[in-house]
Amino acid sequence: MAEYSRGSVLEGEVIDLRVVFLDSAGNLVDPDFSNIGASSVLPVLYIYEGSTDSEVMAEEMEAEIYTSAIAGPLSSSRLSLGYFRYQYTVPTSYDAGIWHDVWVATINGVTYQEALTFTVQDYVDLDPQSISQNTMIVIELSDDIADEDGNHLEDTSLFYTTTYNPMYASPDMLRAEIGPWIDYIPNDTLALMIHWSSKEAEFIQGPIQESWGNIRLARTKFVIYDAALRSIQQPGGGNVAGFTSGGRKQLGDLMIQKGEVVTAASADTISWLSEQRNAWWRVVNAGGNIVPGQGFAPTFAVKGIYDPDRPQIGRRWEDPRDFHFAIPTVNRKVTRAGRLRGRWNYVQPHRRGSSGTSTDVLND
Repeated sequence: MAEYSRGSVLEGEVIDLRVVFLDSAGNLVDPDFSNIGASSVLPVLYIYEGSTDSEVMAEEMEAEIYTSAIAGPLSSSRLSLGYFRYQYTVPTSYDAGIWHDVWVATINGVTYQEALTFTVQDYVDLDPQSISQNTMIVIELSDDIADEDGNHLEDTSLFYTTTYNPMYASPDMLRAEIGPWIDYIPNDTLALMIHWSSKEAEFIQGPIQESWGNIRLARTKFVIYDAALRSIQQPGGGNVAGFTSGGRKQLGDLMIQKGEVVTAASADTISWLSEQRNAWWRVVNAGGNIVPGQGFAPTFAVKGIYDPDRPQIGRRWEDPRDFHFAIPTVNRKVTRAGRLRGRWNYVQPHRRGSSGTSTDVLND
């Protein structure tokens, strides 16, 4: 039997109406005790159908005369302290709409009323069943199935998956990248790995600025290497080509024992795949605006490089008007003469020192 609540109930069905009574401090409270016996006086309720005028209902609640109610007073049942319930069967002779259940109770000698609502429907929605993407459908066949000769089918479970989205590579591309090392992994498992790698690529993708073609390639490369790492570290299968359950097999520089990578050479392979994965991770994170191996830092940065008073310093030939010897004979760092921030800097001609060596003198 279907259970209906305040959100929606069909005509002729039973709706479960519940209320909670709280005092001003938010604590659960029961209505006043009667003078006869020790049991509480249960709250009652009145039902107003959807076409009842709201002003009429308000006037009747103020006068405490509920003449327009189609049902009531109805005695509720107590579930626990301050918690009450009534199961009401919605009649079919009234219109659908927003109905009201008015609860009346006396607490500390004061009568309280509260009008709550519930929705009555007079139709059934038809919702066509559809299968969305990224869904696994499991089909279980019972062993009660038998042929005409009475041969029963064993318990059989089949499954298939709908289209994975996003999916920026394919199992064939992944197999072409890794080779026979993952022959024991079915295509559907590889497709699931590629799907999760593709979701990660979308998560880390940064802003795209005029690089749509680049980001598409970067996502595919990242997904291939990321899914390759996931696949190559999967436990080995049983009796499949190149693998023996419980034994070991070496393929090139990779040795696998019970599905586990056990040699240093295979660790190098995994390390290389990890480096490729991380390099393309950076490209995807940059929105395809860098290439693998490129960093995010600027190519160079010099403090004050655009300062108009910054002296031009570099390796240049000295001016032959100041130095009277054949050019070029020396290539050293010099400072161009000029006025810099109110101070005169200039280069004097060579003069012989006591040691006979040539020196440059810079005066301020």
